[in-house]
Amino acid sequence: MPIRGAKPEDVTALMRLFHCLDKNYSDNPEAILASLNQPGTIVLVFEEDGQVQGTATLSVRGSPTQGLIGHVDNRIVEPALRRPEIWNELLDKCYEIAGEIGCLYIDFDESGLRVAPPKPGQKDGFFRRLSDVLAKTP
Repeated sequence: MPIRGAKPEDVTALMRLFHCLDKNYSDNPEAILASLNQPGTIVLVFEEDGQVQGTATLSVRGSPTQGLIGHVDNRIVEPALRRPEIWNELLDKCYEIAGEIGCLYIDFDESGLRVAPPKPGQKDGFFRRLSDVLAKTP
């Protein structure tokens, strides 16, 4: 499945997806563009038939006690296309990038407004440490 980094021309499609996440979302193209230019933020998009149909965001922060930590949120797939393999591909790409960057942990935003993907057990060297945190296998 074609998953790539988001580009400025994807802003309109991302706003459409964010309305699926939260019906009260107010379009904010400036915030999306700012996140695309933020070095610690990787916005991924899933394309099908040349159209952006899903997204996930990996943000990386440093912790003085734990090293680099990844945070995955804004996992959204167009409602008509929600299939486990799309969720899994988006998450796998986040795991892959987090591992390449050197993250020791990945945590997830599990807001009640979001449709949660299938829960990963063990993926690409990360294992479930708590209910919403994955830790890199030593």
